[in-house]
Amino acid sequence: MKFFYVLQLSLLFIFLFEGSSMGGLILPAYSAVVEEENGQRALKQKLMYLEKMIFSSTISQRVNSSGKPEAIALLNEVQNNFNQANEMFTAGELEKANELISKSYTMAGKLSQMVADKKNQQQKDQAQFEGLHKQSHSYLKTLEALASEEESLSGYLPDKSIITAQIHEAAEFANKGDFKHANDAMMGIVSLLEQSLVAARDSMTLISRFEFGSLAEEYSYEIESFKSHQMLVDLMIRERKPSLALKKLIDDRVAKSQDLKDKAESSAKLDKYGDSISLMEQAIKELVRALRIGGLNIQ
Repeated sequence: MKFFYVLQLSLLFIFLFEGSSMGGLILPAYSAVVEEENGQRALKQKLMYLEKMIFSSTISQRVNSSGKPEAIALLNEVQNNFNQANEMFTAGELEKANELISKSYTMAGKLSQMVADKKNQQQKDQAQFEGLHKQSHSYLKTLEALASEEESLSGYLPDKSIITAQIHEAAEFANKGDFKHANDAMMGIVSLLEQSLVAARDSMTLISRFEFGSLAEEYSYEIESFKSHQMLVDLMIRERKPSLALKKLIDDRVAKSQDLKDKAESSAKLDKYGDSISLMEQAIKELVRALRIGGLNIQ
């Protein structure tokens, strides 16, 4: 009995896997059934997504409230396509249903473009303009403050009347709702002021390294450079009034720079000017990072 049972199992494995005519038919047929079922599930999922998109999503709501005849007509066409595709799916005409669903997705994408949320984009553009407008005034105040403290820097201050006129022109575009032109103009103004600020900063420490007679002189140069960067940080904080979170990050960088400067001074007292110069360069980099955190994009 046991032998007969083992023989039956052996024959069954041979029957299924050794290519007998009946076995060769059973496995592919089973695989095809599974594949068809998976395809049906995927197609059903596509139908469900399409239904949600064209009947209950924000896109369909915007189309219906847009008052645009073309958009409404296209939505109706897509909805009719969905109904037809659903009937095809139910009837087992999967290829036709899939073709119509794919076409409908393309049409739905076009619908989305036709009724894009322009109000939301307008709000974003307006916020960008307000940010640029505020930034331009902040840069201008910083440049004026630098010029008042260092008379030699007045040459880096752009003509205020021209800048003011350009800002006013940009504001007129904004008042008309044309934020594209307004923002283009403001970005040009901010870029000019930023370049002026960087040039002024550079001029405050413009000493050629080739003129240093000793490491002690080079160290003195680094000290002056540190002071100029420190003044910029103070001006930035005073004029731009960063948030508490940003102020904390700025303060951390400033504290680190001061610690490096203290170490540099200790090394200088021991005549280790090479170490002092290296430490001062690191200290200045920390101040540059503080300026960048505050929104001054300087190198």
